[in-house]
Amino acid sequence: MPIYYYGLRKLMDDNNITQKALAEACDIAPNSISRMMQGEYVSIETIDKICNFFNCDYGNIITRFKKDDPIGYVSDAQYEEGMAQVRTALVYYMEKTGEAVSRVSQKTTLSVNTIKSFLLGNPIHSTSFLKLTKLGDVFNNRLAEIMNGAMKPDEYIAPKPIKKVSFKVYYKLLKLVPNGKLARREDIEAYVAKKLNVEYVSFALFKGDSQWEFSTDIMFTIPYWREISTRGVLQETSKCSKETQEQALIEEGHTLVKYGRDSKRVEDFQNKLFDFNSIDDKTFFEIYDDEESKRFYEF
Repeated sequence: MPIYYYGLRKLMDDNNITQKALAEACDIAPNSISRMMQGEYVSIETIDKICNFFNCDYGNIITRFKKDDPIGYVSDAQYEEGMAQVRTALVYYMEKTGEAVSRVSQKTTLSVNTIKSFLLGNPIHSTSFLKLTKLGDVFNNRLAEIMNGAMKPDEYIAPKPIKKVSFKVYYKLLKLVPNGKLARREDIEAYVAKKLNVEYVSFALFKGDSQWEFSTDIMFTIPYWREISTRGVLQETSKCSKETQEQALIEEGHTLVKYGRDSKRVEDFQNKLFDFNSIDDKTFFEIYDDEESKRFYEF
């Protein structure tokens, strides 16, 4: 029997919380949330922690039954077709406007992870679909044409490939961020995707990456503290605590302000973001052409 987590998706969208942030807040493994987004089973303990976080009951996040999708389809086949139509319209919109996933996220208030998951073929909740309509006429008109049969999905511009790239590329690019500048994960993803001419990239650990990453020659040269969240918030990682990041950023001349109850953000962070497009092609491809970094997989 399949499991559906429509309620969880809606709660995450309504509270604008990412999978990573929810996992950290609930003290559960990040891949637990990913598994739930894929409709896989997780422990009752995991579900209980999430319910405690949202102050809700199990039934508010989980169901055995597939709900009617936002476009009114009922059967599984029609439901998947409907999702494919919405996905096609979104890909067309991104191709037409040249906007990356991060920009779509800003316009719709959907999380970057929600949009990526949808582009990879996973369904979205009706609330998320309604947020996509905020993209405007380019998206809405194309979706209407597809749904009304004026054009078939395969008659639209085919989406570019989605590629998984070694974290070596990510860390080497992060090393190029100078003192006084900041970086966001989505900016690096968008930059690499543009250079490789793909829809977007996802960074992953390949064989040997961890050994390289934690070697003394590398781990002390990567400025992990210069990576901030989409909204400029400090974020704790296994490699850099919030306290370490806060101290390092203050030493580099940044001003931190309170954000929410327990977090801090960099003041005026938008004007302090490093422009990865300023990196010349030769430097990028020297990084990317590393034998290990070059290996990627197409979805």
